[in-house]
Amino acid sequence: MGDKLKHHTPLWLKWLGIGLGVVTLLWLRVEDVTPNYVIGLGAAWCAWAGMRFVLRWDRELQLGHYLFGGFVAGVATPSFAILLMIVKGGVHAHGFLDFSNFQLASVLRSTPWLGISGLMMGLIMALVLKRK
Repeated sequence: MGDKLKHHTPLWLKWLGIGLGVVTLLWLRVEDVTPNYVIGLGAAWCAWAGMRFVLRWDRELQLGHYLFGGFVAGVATPSFAILLMIVKGGVHAHGFLDFSNFQLASVLRSTPWLGISGLMMGLIMALVLKRK
């Protein structure tokens, strides 16, 4: 049979997810129309998911795993940020979005740069975790 891998999520990562959930719920209540905070919140959630993907395996990962996890987290950030923007508009129920079409488009235009940033974060994560 195959070698079964054990899944392990560190406790600090679980608490970080709970903290991000609380911050997200608090942000939904606030009247905020600048995309900067929502991009940061989306990046934090995607980085959390990328770390959870990489750190949950009890085996030695190659550099490519870290780079892939970071890249996917970076590229997913604008989509998740736009999802948060739409949910926020629905929660407030104004009948119009809290964010303009220009702001939504500017978030989408940041995808290549956030993908490169995710690659760099994956590389940094690999270097830090390989030192231990």
